[in-house]
Amino acid sequence: ENFQAAPRRIRLARVKFQRDLVARRRRVGDKHIHFLNGSELLEPDGHEGTVDTTHPNDTGFYHMAVNLEPVFKRIVKKARR
Repeated sequence: ENFQAAPRRIRLARVKFQRDLVARRRRVGDKHIHFLNGSELLEPDGHEGTVDTTHPNDTGFYHMAVNLEPVFKRIVKKARR
């Protein structure tokens, strides 16, 4: 993706579609749908957290859990109000 523009454009178009879909659902009253950009889940290591630049290894799964925890906590906190 760093060397070819087409995969990046495709990924960004998919992210935009997903973000827009969630926004539309929320506008019509679905308060239980959320968007999280999955490309950020493996940070801070990025592809170092994968076995093949796609599938997470142990480090990748660890970073996914660390990055998802605050999101889940925020969603649960809002649901309890």
